[in-house]
Amino acid sequence: MEKNKALAIAYHEATKHFFLSVRSGDRPLDWRIKPSEYKIYKGCPKTDLGKEMVFPDLAALEAVKKGGYGGTKGGMSIPILAGILHLSYGHTAKKVYPGTTYYLRSSPSAGALFPVEVYLNINGIDGIADGLYHYTPCDSSIYLLRGGDFREIISGAAGGDRAILGADLTIILSTIFWRSAWKYKERAYRYCLLDTGHLAGNILAAGSSFDMGPSVIESFVDSDINHLLGIDGGREAAQVIIGFETGKSYIPSLDKVGIYDLPKIKDPLEYQGETALSLINKLHSASSYKDRGEFIKFTGKPTLYNDDDEEEEEQIGDISRLALPGRNSMPDAKIGDIILSRRSSRDFHKTNIPFAALSLILHYSFQGYRSDITEGRSILLDTYIVINGVDGMRPGLYCFNRDEGYIAKIRIRGAKDRDLRDDVTYLCLEQRLCGNASAVFFFTADLKNMISRYGERIYRSIHLEAGILGENIYLTAKAIGIGATGIGAFYDDDAADFLTISRTGGKVIYVMAIGIQSEE
Repeated sequence: MEKNKALAIAYHEATKHFFLSVRSGDRPLDWRIKPSEYKIYKGCPKTDLGKEMVFPDLAALEAVKKGGYGGTKGGMSIPILAGILHLSYGHTAKKVYPGTTYYLRSSPSAGALFPVEVYLNINGIDGIADGLYHYTPCDSSIYLLRGGDFREIISGAAGGDRAILGADLTIILSTIFWRSAWKYKERAYRYCLLDTGHLAGNILAAGSSFDMGPSVIESFVDSDINHLLGIDGGREAAQVIIGFETGKSYIPSLDKVGIYDLPKIKDPLEYQGETALSLINKLHSASSYKDRGEFIKFTGKPTLYNDDDEEEEEQIGDISRLALPGRNSMPDAKIGDIILSRRSSRDFHKTNIPFAALSLILHYSFQGYRSDITEGRSILLDTYIVINGVDGMRPGLYCFNRDEGYIAKIRIRGAKDRDLRDDVTYLCLEQRLCGNASAVFFFTADLKNMISRYGERIYRSIHLEAGILGENIYLTAKAIGIGATGIGAFYDDDAADFLTISRTGGKVIYVMAIGIQSEE
């Protein structure tokens, strides 16, 4: 990985949107070769979970706030497993159009292409044989791929993670690149990672609500996990492991087997018209740990800006501290209901939202989450907010200080207190909903600084985190009656210039818009 240290930056630069690139006159999509959103392991033993599921009754805001810090209750059961899976990635609505029908899921996806696949390692759940499974949302079932106990293999690939050894359940998320690249070409890698983050956000919220203590594991030996799943690491590749710490003691398996002693799994992945994705494959390979010798456990929060950079401090204007209601007046909508009813807003009314609503979204969405690469609840990304319509706040660009609990206005040259609706509309590829939104979040990162300290792998981490934070915003906004939508397409350089971060090497990673949802 060390040899290709700048590959992530090169990929990011090569996949930028700019004014002319989105008007280049590319050929229209060939709908005849659109990839299926499902991967079906025909002939494998099947367990139907559709009639077994139960949902947690924890309030949505508290579930999101936990971020995986849900304790170690243990006692995973089939109904709880079914509930976690359905809330994470299950079907929630059907859309019928002339000539086509498709299903929405509990997790959002760029273009509704759903490139993420869900694998489960199960040990000690009554009524389910121990082994490696694949979850299929279209029939709410899990399919047995390998029988046995593979916790030592997974834990070993993750640097000896002890929580996995005593876990009833470990979830592994992979992405199928072509499923998204069919439409979005090489930029699709960004969307695959963001989609993975959104799904992980649901798993963290649902798992925490059942008091199962899920945690995100991002550093692992890719080749070992890919081999366990029976995938090639090129067309489909493991992206993240989510372990459920139950507090159980690990009982060593009597039939231990080495990772490469495992027989191959027949992969049913077949797509007509699939083309090579050189940029995606190069970057993913460069950011992969291929063996134990390459495995590095990277922890801690990168420094996003130079310590001696004083110009940023001089730009800070008005400070607004978060305003949170009393406990008795907090929304009590249940996390299960919120996840199942969440939808991306297609447009917003150009009206104000209360400052208290923005405060709730910021406070509960940015508490952090359990991860192997962050210290406690620290967050890798910086957050900027364009305020278009929030009661008591002047329009403009703000930065969010999560640790101190305030948002501070940034003075933009030539834009004192003016309306920025047209600016954000343009930046988000002329999508009017961004201009109509009450507030627009920009997640940013200093890629050069991060990659120089942590290597190519951090590129995955920041996009995964952006997806998790985006899902948190979706859920908290829905819980308080506010609409939200994620935006992965924007003019990269123009957005960085607008936020005044380009001079320090900052890059925009993801955009979220919130506001009063218009009638669809």
